[in-house]
Amino acid sequence: GHLSFEYQAIEAGKYTVRAIVSAEQAPIRGGLVEVGLSVTANENLLSATTENAIAIKEQISQLFDKLHGTKRSPNSDEVATVYEIFAAALETEQASDGSAWEFENCSTHRDGFIWDDLLSEEEIATFREPHPEGNYFLIDWSLLGAFQSELLADPYSSKYAWTAVMMYMLSHYDYLHE
Repeated sequence: GHLSFEYQAIEAGKYTVRAIVSAEQAPIRGGLVEVGLSVTANENLLSATTENAIAIKEQISQLFDKLHGTKRSPNSDEVATVYEIFAAALETEQASDGSAWEFENCSTHRDGFIWDDLLSEEEIATFREPHPEGNYFLIDWSLLGAFQSELLADPYSSKYAWTAVMMYMLSHYDYLHE
């Protein structure tokens, strides 16, 4: 048999492509055999010089300026420390039991503007309407579920990693005692 596939890397770097084919025959004559295929980067996350790694370090540098009031170069030791936290959180989540981490314990409904910030008025109108007797809304939770699950999903673990970064930045001595 033969195997062919098309792959387009959206980020420059060195990749390893690994294909595993079992020796089992197809269930029926002329049937298909499953092939497991994985693509992994050959670069260590901490030493990566990809476009995304540089952008993350620049964002961390900007967080130092906004939250701590200090200028830190994206190549500084302080930014490197926070980037290590980001990388550790990202790899910890990816090495878990395979289930995707979600912000399932966040009470997003208590943040009155989260839906207004992230959804269109038409989308919000499908699940929320003003209560006739008060200054609050009636929510159809069954309709909200589809929107909520999309907002809370974290398929690449980036929300989880940025949460770890923000917890560090907001609990840092410079932020608490400025």
